[in-house]
Amino acid sequence: IAAAKDGGTVTLLKATTESNTITIDKSLTVDFGNWELTSEKDGFAIAVSSGTVTLKNGKVTGTKYGINNKAGGTLILENMGVSTTNVSDGRAVQNIGTMTIRSGNYTSVEGASAPTILNVGQLKIEGGTFTAGSKEDGQAVLYCANEGGVQSNAEITGGTFTNKYGYGICSMNGASVIFGGTAEVTSRAPALGGNN
Repeated sequence: IAAAKDGGTVTLLKATTESNTITIDKSLTVDFGNWELTSEKDGFAIAVSSGTVTLKNGKVTGTKYGINNKAGGTLILENMGVSTTNVSDGRAVQNIGTMTIRSGNYTSVEGASAPTILNVGQLKIEGGTFTAGSKEDGQAVLYCANEGGVQSNAEITGGTFTNKYGYGICSMNGASVIFGGTAEVTSRAPALGGNN
């Protein structure tokens, strides 16, 4: 990835295990070719810091966290499976920048004390399967919040959200959530919750 040209494409040729966070700071398409990236890092497996990045056709499993899209990043996820194995704070995806999720499977480990997706940026969800493993009633599959004076927005037009313990989608501190289209939520607590 470091050697790839801005605007290029990188294709995985085999499954790989990394001990450090893979940082992407340029516009790039990463085609996983249906292979899996496993991270042993006590942090995010992949971090996008700038550029427009597409990750597609693969799996990312993080020891602690999955994918982090930072404030300067624009990230598109297509046909990705993203999960973590960390019970204490196992976010599969964190978005602070601009993100579109088109399809895939996104999960947190059973008993995790964090949402599957944390959004404090600009998020569009067009499809995919999203499952929370949290056993805490206050946790959600998707948690949206305003932080640092930045307005968080989520537009959800598709996808299936499942939480057998807590909330489906939670909006806090003035975060905007637009929910409709073919999206569905199944949860024990209210499907849409928060303090807005």
